[in-house]
Amino acid sequence: MKKFFIWMVFLLMSWPQLAGASSYILAIQPCWTPEKTLTMFGPLADYLSIAMKKPVKVTVYDNADQFHQNIADAALILQDAYSAYRHSKLTSFDPVAVAVNHNNETTDRGAIIVRKDSPYHSLQDLKGRRFLFGSLHNTPKFFCTWILFMKNGIDPRKDFSEIATGGD
Repeated sequence: MKKFFIWMVFLLMSWPQLAGASSYILAIQPCWTPEKTLTMFGPLADYLSIAMKKPVKVTVYDNADQFHQNIADAALILQDAYSAYRHSKLTSFDPVAVAVNHNNETTDRGAIIVRKDSPYHSLQDLKGRRFLFGSLHNTPKFFCTWILFMKNGIDPRKDFSEIATGGD
């Protein structure tokens, strides 16, 4: 279960799909065997069924390609940060929850590194500069860094002269 909290996980909801549905699909990104997935997330589906007053059915996919191809059929999705980013370009899902540890933090970590003789000593010093993030596929190298900037009042889309992503 600890490994579950190492990932930054987004629970996404599509409000238009929820309004008219007689039941909801809870799509779980395939990371475990189908049996383990059902055991882990069955209680969540049961809770959501009661809270939402409609049946919530856990859908288990055989592989990541199947998950990504069928994601638009789901009303609720539990997935990693890269998949959330990928799907945000394809469908109108909104993040409503992020998994955190007991200290209310994600456990993914990254680092922003400068040379010892660099004139940059704070995040604010990086405004107006070019910034290379890690791969979009890598939560600590991309999403945790992006969130760090946003939490410190820096919007990478506006506050950097250029942004790019690197490899894993």
